[in-house]
Amino acid sequence: MTAAKGKVGAAVRRGDSAPSPQLALFEALAPRQDFEQYLSSVKPEFNGPSYSPSHDAARLTGQLLRIYECQKDASWRTLQEIAQRTGDPEASISAQLRHLRKERFGSHVVERRPRGDRSAGLFEYRLLINRAFTHEETQDQTPGRS
Repeated sequence: MTAAKGKVGAAVRRGDSAPSPQLALFEALAPRQDFEQYLSSVKPEFNGPSYSPSHDAARLTGQLLRIYECQKDASWRTLQEIAQRTGDPEASISAQLRHLRKERFGSHVVERRPRGDRSAGLFEYRLLINRAFTHEETQDQTPGRS
C-alpha cells in the first residue's frame, strides 16, 4: 500500500466531509466507461469461504450494481436507507461498499461518517465514483468537484 492510499484510508475512516485527496488521482483516468460494462468485461471475482461462482456470482453482481446505482449521486445514506432503496440486506450492502473500494471493483472512494451522536454508532456512507466511470449524466454535484 502506498503512503497516499494510507492517508486516504485514514481520511475515509475519520469521515471527513471534504472530498478525499484520492479524487485528484481519478481526474486523469481514461477511458471513461459504464460501470456495468466494466463489470461484464472484467468479471471481477468475489471471494470468501462459502463463495461459489455458479451460485453466487450473478446475485452478488446484481447487489453491487443496485448499490452503485443507488449511491452514485454522492448522497450520504445509512445502510438502512440504502436497504430501503435497493431491497438488499444491510450486511450485504456493507460488504458491497467495501468491494467498491477494491481495485478489481473500480477503486471507488466510499466515505463514512457518523450520523448524529457518535456514541449511537449510526454511520452514513457516500460513494465518490472513480472518474474513469463518470459520464455527464452521472457526475455528482459535490461542491468543489467538476
